[in-house]
Amino acid sequence: EVAHEINERHTNTAYLGQHCELPTNLQASTSLSCLHGAQVLIVAVPHEFLDELLPQLRGKLAPAAQALSLVKGLQVDERGNIMPTSLSIAASLGVPTSMLAGPNIYTEMAADEFAEATIGHEAGNEQGARLLQRLFNTPAFRADLCADLVGVDLCAALKNCVTLACGFCAGLGLGMNTRTAVIRAGHNEIKRLCREYFPVREATFGEACGIGDLVLSCSVGRGQRVAAAFVKAGGAKSWSELELELMPGQHLPDPL
Repeated sequence: EVAHEINERHTNTAYLGQHCELPTNLQASTSLSCLHGAQVLIVAVPHEFLDELLPQLRGKLAPAAQALSLVKGLQVDERGNIMPTSLSIAASLGVPTSMLAGPNIYTEMAADEFAEATIGHEAGNEQGARLLQRLFNTPAFRADLCADLVGVDLCAALKNCVTLACGFCAGLGLGMNTRTAVIRAGHNEIKRLCREYFPVREATFGEACGIGDLVLSCSVGRGQRVAAAFVKAGGAKSWSELELELMPGQHLPDPL
């Protein structure tokens, strides 16, 4: 139904409302056959579906294809090791993979309000990352490059934990002093975890994917809204019920 609406009416009312008109050259499909020979693949599915999706994509892309992940979460490999999703995608598909993350509210972006993001890439894939940057950059959207794929990926995933903590504070009636303290402490925890287990650049935490995405998500993100409602409900409503009530048709990403 969503694909039909995009193709016939050039709208996506469930996510973008009635007044956002999509480009007429945007075509939606429910078949993966449309990816045969694709030079750029953008992966934007919930991370819990990656294990099922990625094997179906192997061999479909052009030999010199580039992949870009928007997936926020962490994968666990067969040996129990935690792996950033972008590395999992790259290993499964055998193509260079970058990661885009930032403080982006899609309804505001659909209204052409300015937003920024970070494209994290491997040090040896700067040319591919610059191609992706050219595809995404517009007068209303700026994507900066960062040669720290793992750092960008981890910032995107781990900030969800801090977002929930801020929502719990809001549900308890605590004000911005407390929530700001949670953001500060959470930001430091993210940095400590990354330094302990992964090779990341210190500067990455100050990019749009780091402190920018963290502040936005903890202030107006979906996760903090659902977490606040969960506390206020006092056990009368389940997490799934609140997701359905506050964000119909969507689910919050789990860090793992």
